[in-house]
Amino acid sequence: MGRLDKLMRVPYRAAHFAWLSSTRSWREKHHPEIPTLPRGKVFASVYLDELALALAPRPRIGLSHEELSRSSEELDHALAILGANDCLDDPASFHLAPPVIEDLVREPGKLGPWKYQVLRFHSGYQSLPGMPGLRRWQAMEANGHALAYLLQHRDGPRPWIVNLHPFGGGSPFDLIMMRSLRLHHKLGYNVLHPVFPLHGERRPSPVDPACTILGFDLVNTIHFVSQGMWDLRRLLGWVRSQDPTSVSLHGISLGAYAGAVLAGLEEFDRAILGVGAADLPAAKDYALEKGEHKTVEAYGLSGERVDALFSVISPTSLGCRVPPNGRFIYGAVGDRFAPGGSYALWKLWDRPSVHWHAGGHLTATLAPGVWRFVFDALAV
Repeated sequence: MGRLDKLMRVPYRAAHFAWLSSTRSWREKHHPEIPTLPRGKVFASVYLDELALALAPRPRIGLSHEELSRSSEELDHALAILGANDCLDDPASFHLAPPVIEDLVREPGKLGPWKYQVLRFHSGYQSLPGMPGLRRWQAMEANGHALAYLLQHRDGPRPWIVNLHPFGGGSPFDLIMMRSLRLHHKLGYNVLHPVFPLHGERRPSPVDPACTILGFDLVNTIHFVSQGMWDLRRLLGWVRSQDPTSVSLHGISLGAYAGAVLAGLEEFDRAILGVGAADLPAAKDYALEKGEHKTVEAYGLSGERVDALFSVISPTSLGCRVPPNGRFIYGAVGDRFAPGGSYALWKLWDRPSVHWHAGGHLTATLAPGVWRFVFDALAV
């Protein structure tokens, strides 16, 4: 389906979803805990989601036989390595304990009238010996330079929060988008904004086309999340050396998925996940167009083998180390980027405190109700 065809289908898809969302019988059958909303109230933001999806580049399948075959062979190789190291039985063991940061450099930064700091260090990412695609991944020099943006008070011990940005983020603008200035000045937090691999300054120009992260070069997604956890855990070690009174976590969209993985590896006092996903293979399959499912299935790039590979970076297999009363979820009733994702995370985390935004994925971070929920959670 061409881009023009997808654009022409946007009004129909938005109207159809809004109608379903406003139908109580459908909502009760599939998601009884999510509120039903008038279709007019949800239509505009669902339309915005659908329009953005129609215009956005699709996950790269790799249309040539050579690319699809390589991805399938790497999947087999990765499963063999994971099995030999018992990681399929103990997914958390896949994530190697990273060393402490010894080369941290602070630099001043300024965003309009607001000052912040930039933390830089060499990632040094390592994975299991023999993992396919590792040499290709490590060859991207810019991606090896890890960084984070920081708002830190100058006085004694403070609470800390780690903010994880959505896909495409990783710039100082995240400090505004994720309301970090208010968290810092009004609630008294020290706020850390790590930059994910291949985001912001870490994105090479051009990116190796064999290193896309959310397409069907599946081992790339494994390295992307794995390096993200490696860098985040190194930064967390540094945060804990600053004598924090508490350490909280907040992630939006891709950051919520990464936060759910991280919460299975590290302890936090509280964690807030917004408009995220619990299952990356399902999200990849959802983005496929008509007829592409058969191609992916023919090369073994979906189904049980993929689920087994992704178990090492899956919130469903890693559990949650955040205390039950410190878990918070917010989702969007009309989310078309990660449909059902927040609901799945909410159930996975044993139905903690939740807020449902009356709109779509893209408008969630603009909604006052969402931020009241976040600030209330952090003021506990």
